[in-house]
Amino acid sequence: MRATIATVFTCVIAAFSATTASSQQLSPDQQEVWEFIESCQGRWGSEEWFDCFHEDFAGWLYTDLVPRTKDGERKFSRALFETTETRVQDLRPIAIRVHGDTAVAHYYLQTVVRGQDGQDIEERVRFTDVLIKENGLWRWIADHGGPVIVK
Repeated sequence: MRATIATVFTCVIAAFSATTASSQQLSPDQQEVWEFIESCQGRWGSEEWFDCFHEDFAGWLYTDLVPRTKDGERKFSRALFETTETRVQDLRPIAIRVHGDTAVAHYYLQTVVRGQDGQDIEERVRFTDVLIKENGLWRWIADHGGPVIVK
């Protein structure tokens, strides 16, 4: 009986002492940036997605040879919008730094995407976004990221 109580107590302590990036307290500035990212990721698949990008945007995935502009992002994303469907997504902040009207956000995104063949594929990606705030609105000005290879 003592061993059972000790085991339960240890598990409870471990559960409450573990901290993950998603459970970290965000400052009001960090929370504002995170809410922007969540809102924008929720717009994936619609034309509203492109409102999240600054006109001077330049970003690239791990597999890209050169960065994409906002126009390039629009072209490639529209093709994906037409050929895939996001079934579910889980978005988690890793680290967010805000300095005035500039922010850097590192986060993890896990999705299940259905392709044209009807097959669901689980994707795990991580991103680093650079954001600027103009006229009270955050926009992505740069990013880098892509699939996480799980071996």
